[in-house]
Amino acid sequence: MVDKKTKKAQSAIEYAVLIVIIVGALIAFSVYLKRASQGRMRDAADAYGGMMQYEK
Repeated sequence: MVDKKTKKAQSAIEYAVLIVIIVGALIAFSVYLKRASQGRMRDAADAYGGMMQYEK
């Protein structure tokens, strides 16, 4: 039989694990968004550089 104290401790551990998983997912997603925006900026810079090359 599980007493109240053990049940509370298990709930606290479950919440802590859930928070760690959510924070990890947010960090991974922010890295993905950062790399995607850097890729777009690089594409735009390459396109702009290509236009400047042919203007001469």
